Amino acid sequence: MPNVVNIVETTDPVIVGISVPIYFACQKAHEMGLSYIAVGQLSDELFGGYGKFEEVALRDGTENLGREMFESVKAASAKDFDPGDKLATAAGVELCCPFAYLPLVEYALRLPSFLRVRLINGKVIRKYILRRLAARMKLPENVTDRPKRAVQYSSGVQKVLLKEAKRRGTSLGKMLESFTRQL
Repeated sequence: MPNVVNIVETTDPVIVGISVPIYFACQKAHEMGLSYIAVGQLSDELFGGYGKFEEVALRDGTENLGREMFESVKAASAKDFDPGDKLATAAGVELCCPFAYLPLVEYALRLPSFLRVRLINGKVIRKYILRRLAARMKLPENVTDRPKRAVQYSSGVQKVLLKEAKRRGTSLGKMLESFTRQL
């Protein structure tokens, strides 16, 4: 854990929680002799992966999501990519962000909202077009229909971090701060 905190140069619990699985993936890629690792950054903004898009769809329908997703893409910045870049560089691999490829970003932003977030019988399906593409590629239903969860939760990292902080008798933020060294 101290390695991650010092590489990403932050004690922000959200950033560290997201960074830990990326750290291990980058380390494993390096061990396997791989030069590159692909991540899904910007896919949530482009294809409606965040819970906030589900809330808008349930409240207002999918017609108004285009503007919300566009604003989300605009709000994403280089700082959102920095932790992953730092972790990959430290592991000796290069981070690839295919969803940040400009022609794909432009294409996705032109898609109708209902292809990105679909409302069917009162149920919201986020990243709809990506799920349908995966189904067309004959990926199993347990992949195509898996609920979207943030990496820090789906990996169990957040639970481990909180448990360790509790074991140490401190808050998560204070525990992460204890890992910093003078840079």
